[in-house]
Amino acid sequence: LNLIRRIEDETGIDIRVRTNKRESFYSRIMFFRIVKKASPKITLTKMGNYVGIHHSTVIHSLKTYEIVKRYPDFREIERAITGIKLYKQSTNKIYCNHITYPNE
Repeated sequence: LNLIRRIEDETGIDIRVRTNKRESFYSRIMFFRIVKKASPKITLTKMGNYVGIHHSTVIHSLKTYEIVKRYPDFREIERAITGIKLYKQSTNKIYCNHITYPNE
């Protein structure tokens, strides 16, 4: 997925690498949220397959967002990743373009 590469470009974190580092976990949470919003019918298994994890971990990640969204270190990663805009073409594949937002 192009989105995975864009997240790596923005954060310097490869979310496909299996690690328990907080920054990787936060980046994966944002990846799952973005994909789920862009394609609500996508299965949790398919989302997990993109980054090599089990669907139950995807469920945990999506639920954890409500907790971690208050943490300052998470907001930094979220801010970096929200500069990525997704769009769909007739092929039902998800694509992304980078947009630069002014600093807040």
